[in-house]
Amino acid sequence: MEDQALAQSRTGESYEGTPHPDELCEDVLSMLSLCETASGGVGRYQDNLRAMSRYGMSCRVLLPDTDRHILGPEADVITFHRKTRGIGSLINMLRAFLAERKRRKPDVYFFNSTFSLVPLLVLRLLGDRTVSVYCAHCWAIGTLDPDTFKGRFIRAVEGTLCGLADLVINVSQSDLAIATRFGYRGRQIVLANAVGEADPDAAKVLFASGVEGAIHLLFVGRFDRQKGLDVLLPAFSQARRRNAGLHLHLVGGVVRDGQTPAPREGVINHGWAGPHEIDSFYRSADALIVPSRWRECRWSSLKPCATRPRSWHQQDAASEISWRGQVAAPALS
Repeated sequence: MEDQALAQSRTGESYEGTPHPDELCEDVLSMLSLCETASGGVGRYQDNLRAMSRYGMSCRVLLPDTDRHILGPEADVITFHRKTRGIGSLINMLRAFLAERKRRKPDVYFFNSTFSLVPLLVLRLLGDRTVSVYCAHCWAIGTLDPDTFKGRFIRAVEGTLCGLADLVINVSQSDLAIATRFGYRGRQIVLANAVGEADPDAAKVLFASGVEGAIHLLFVGRFDRQKGLDVLLPAFSQARRRNAGLHLHLVGGVVRDGQTPAPREGVINHGWAGPHEIDSFYRSADALIVPSRWRECRWSSLKPCATRPRSWHQQDAASEISWRGQVAAPALS
């Protein structure tokens, strides 16, 4: 999966491979990537965008000041103030976006996640037709009942505004299926998520407890309903009553409407891990638990796959994973 881009449109056209160095563009195009939040997979996606610099695309990332630490110090970053998620932070993001647009006049805009549709709308209302790309990083409707008032509202908003972009990137085939099912506008393609090789120097003993027979489980992601932590914690507590050697390690934090879980026996909250730390967590764990309510494949389930047994329910989008150009074996039902 590394160094390989795979895109597939509704009509089935696909593109893959890495340009030969002799084919790299000498002219530098400038990109501005907008992130209302950069926690989790959105932040890691920015690493991929920034890696396009070797192909003639410079990338500057606009993100909240509270998320600045997620990208390395070498990243070209500008920030806006965000105390909490809400109207105030959205206005701050819009102001920063308009100021950077005027100052830099980028060649390409990349809008990340639902809230970035507001700056996209403003851009088009200003008559600016600069090339723009939108990626939902999994559609918001994916975790809602689409027939409720809230579900219909979300479908109308994201399904209409995404069409203002010149290109809409879906991170999985199941994401594209959602867009197709609800008639979302715009040119919809699939550009599969990818992760690089694991750090060969990652530690293997982060969770050493000195207790024989201890089993260390790992959860990575946001602390909210979408990621299923509310399902995992009660189930873990039941399992631990039968086996006191079970330990559950949480790597992540609250981003949206979630809550930091109350202390539980056997549960250790490590907070968010940096990009140079996460491989040590994966390598030290006996198993990764992915209780997400989303059908899309999560970034956290990709990294440890090279060193850990892997199986998914047949209905999960993980069956779409490719390993060095090969489709993964059928998932276990």
